[in-house]
Formats: sequence, C-alpha cells, structure tokens
Amino acid sequence: MDLLFDFALKKKFKLKLMWIFCVVLTNLYSYELFARSKSEASYQKEFCKEQKGIEEYQLDDGTRVDCLNKDYAIEIDFADKWYEAIGQSLHYSRKTGRKPGIAIILDDLGHTQKFTSMMKVIEKFKLPIKVFKIRGGIFEKKQRAKGLLTDEGITEPPNKKSRSGICHEKNSRHYAVTKKF
Repeated sequence: MDLLFDFALKKKFKLKLMWIFCVVLTNLYSYELFARSKSEASYQKEFCKEQKGIEEYQLDDGTRVDCLNKDYAIEIDFADKWYEAIGQSLHYSRKTGRKPGIAIILDDLGHTQKFTSMMKVIEKFKLPIKVFKIRGGIFEKKQRAKGLLTDEGITEPPNKKSRSGICHEKNSRHYAVTKKF
C-alpha cells in the first residue's frame, strides 16, 4: 500500500513539475513574441516633440489626437494596426480641420509588409494622408544585424513578386520560385 501511495505521489509531482515547466516556457515564448522594445506612448512623446505638436489633444467627442501640430492631426500606431490608423487620422482631420497624418511605427521586420499594404490602400483610394515612418527598437536591431541599416539610412532588402503577386524578401523560401517581372 505504501509503495502504491509513494508511486502516486511521484507521478503527481512529475505532472505538477511538467505543468510548471510548460507555463514558464509558454510565458517566456509569448513575451519574446509580443514584447515591444518601446511603448507606443514613448514613440508618441519623441515624435510629437520633434514635430512641435501637442500630445493627446482631446476633441469635443472625447477622442484624442496622438499629435496635433499646425499642419497635421497625426495618429501614431504600430504597423500591425495600420487599418485603424487610417480611419482615426481621417476622423481627426475632419474634427480639427488639419490635414490627416499617420506616424507608423516600424519596430519589426514583418512591419515592412504591413506598411506596404497600408500604402497600397492609401494610393488606391487616393487618401490625402501624410505618412511618417518611425523606425526603431527590434526593427532597428535586426536591420543593423543584417547590414541593412547604416549611418546614412536604411536600405530595403530586394524583393521579387511571385506568380501570386506577393512580394517576397530575398531570405524567404519563396524567393527562389518567383519570376522576375
């Protein structure tokens, strides 16, 4: 009986230990995946200061313009929320009478594709939105590591369009099967 009880305790202990290990591993992985090097607010503060604008300008409907300067009502956001930024910048422009602007934060290499998508929408619908690029954080570190960022500026990696019409970066596994246009 004691032997069976001992075995059950060991099994329970192993299960708990495995569960704790999985939780810790998952948390570490998700932190690495979703960690931003800087918050949107810190980018906003720097950008708005550079633009000589007013941060978090409150409108009569309760919404807040991230940065309002003499020419533009600017929405500042990470590239993965570009579609929200378009709508917000147009709304702020309508409410303030200033031109719409988006300061898009590119802090990850994957954000270049999102930036391209945003620009295609702006161009297709001829939206009068001024776009400012904010680069930094993880994006900057990866660009420097790949030799794409120099003191003179950023050089974009060469892309090719595939038969599906999608642009692939040179290091993509799909790059080799794309044809030149």
